[in-house]
Amino acid sequence: MRLLRLLFVSVSLVGITAVARAELKPPLQPGDESLFRLYQEKGAQALTKEQRDRLIFLVLYDANRTVMHQMHRGAIVAESFNGPELSLSAREEVTAKGKRSVPVDGEWRIWNTDHGITVKQEHGVLSIIGKSSIEGGLNFNGIVGRTYGTTDVVAIARMKTVKPLETYPGFHAAMFHLCGSFPDIFNELCFGRERDGSMGWTHHYVGEAIPGQSAWAVAAAFGNEHDQFYEIKLEHVASTEQSRAWLRVDSTWKEIGEAQPVIMSTAKVELKVNVPAKDAEVECYFDDCRMYPRPETHPVRFVVFASDVGKTNIEGVKLELFLNDGQEPIATGVTDAFGRVSLRLPGDADYPASARVRITLTDGATWEERIRQHDVEGLYPDSVWVARLNGREIAGEAEWWRDVLKPAR
Repeated sequence: MRLLRLLFVSVSLVGITAVARAELKPPLQPGDESLFRLYQEKGAQALTKEQRDRLIFLVLYDANRTVMHQMHRGAIVAESFNGPELSLSAREEVTAKGKRSVPVDGEWRIWNTDHGITVKQEHGVLSIIGKSSIEGGLNFNGIVGRTYGTTDVVAIARMKTVKPLETYPGFHAAMFHLCGSFPDIFNELCFGRERDGSMGWTHHYVGEAIPGQSAWAVAAAFGNEHDQFYEIKLEHVASTEQSRAWLRVDSTWKEIGEAQPVIMSTAKVELKVNVPAKDAEVECYFDDCRMYPRPETHPVRFVVFASDVGKTNIEGVKLELFLNDGQEPIATGVTDAFGRVSLRLPGDADYPASARVRITLTDGATWEERIRQHDVEGLYPDSVWVARLNGREIAGEAEWWRDVLKPAR
């Protein structure tokens, strides 16, 4: 009755004639979201009768469909750099005995070797900007992430180097770095000037110890690295201790070099530049950094829960997963007696991803839920999602529906 009263008020306000639920098709048809936007932007007068009826049906249906929410994100690192300041893992305190570093709950530590270069989060990116004051050696400036115990990971970030690097001597480069542990085990992809003077994309790795370092440049500069972001992907396969690196070129991943042995005990990401030439101008940006478990070994998990325990059967519920608006399911599974099901994800997809989840109850009722991707949020390997059946409280949604069905002005 509560739903019907709300519906009656909403219908009265906008002059929409309610239609029987049985006369309408299942929800989440193509165009539903644009229908909501059209109503909110232009009001009821811009809708046809069929469009108005569609809105009312979605109100009716909403009280009985699932509520899909995320219990565990899956991503180990997911950083969009959109916040007001960098999420630091330590802050500096001044005491009577001097300065000290105090651990806090953030992700990053600033690595600022050169006082002439600033490292900060601004305008939705990580910026590394300035003029170097150090000559020779290694002059790293950037951020270092927390250390994690899992090494079966994929790391992705976007990188752009605005200031030309080819005019400065030495190994001058911007780097996306996947660090494995001491003494200094890593896999990284760099853009800049190599020691031999060549410019391009270089895959570096240290497999066991510093003396065993190997490096090779297999991709020349494309010529537009100063004008656009390039996306970089690093992967480490724990079972084989093999590491690889890719660069996205024209929407396709291009592998740089080939798989190499890297013995990683832990994993963390670093976003940085090396500037070994004094008075070299630096302007480098990073964005949308994430590190997540490899999808081949870490499925996404769903738990179906019914608020009317004993009435709705949560065993045998079929879930079909569609990735990034695909027309065919990439995985299908059936829940166990506890409502649980694991669905394998494709290794060649990038995460986070958007997804649709088609849910079919044992009585044949079927509908779909969406998992939306935005910046670094969305569907990840190893994430856990709960689908609560029959449980949506219309009271909690009333304000949203009133806004959708508000009177035309």
